[in-house]
Amino acid sequence: MTVHTTYFGGLAGLDVETDAVLAVVRRPHDFIDDVTDRNVAALAPPESLLTAYKRVEDAAETDGEPLPAKIAWESVSFEARYRRRLQNYAGANRALSKLRNRLRDGETLTLACWEKNPQWCHRRVLADVLVEPLGDVAVEHHPEPFVPEPEPRDTSLTTFGGDEA
Repeated sequence: MTVHTTYFGGLAGLDVETDAVLAVVRRPHDFIDDVTDRNVAALAPPESLLTAYKRVEDAAETDGEPLPAKIAWESVSFEARYRRRLQNYAGANRALSKLRNRLRDGETLTLACWEKNPQWCHRRVLADVLVEPLGDVAVEHHPEPFVPEPEPRDTSLTTFGGDEA
């Protein structure tokens, strides 16, 4: 029993045995039906959380911040808010219960969404919440979560209008 996570672009190269590939997105595109078994929208983050995250991420990118996804994730308390959603939303509870039963029956599941890096992606949190009460189910992320090294900024005193040495 394993829960794999990946992004849609990574599905083609994913070499794992799985019983079902489940999209977990709020806004599915038509092609998702071709690359997954179904979309479980009840497990997607709420629209208000996605909007807040994207707004902060866009502002951080505009400001030239090196890790805009990290800034957005932390600024909107994404993980805590998403965990609360999974705990308190009846639709999410029903979906989690059904998926846990499949895992108890020995199935292997793959969760897929848009973000390549699971470090700041709801599917990483979802996989953890899904397996927490089960204890003996492995979680494998494809790719593994990573924190990219920020690009060094080329700055000097002259950049700030000063030319004294």
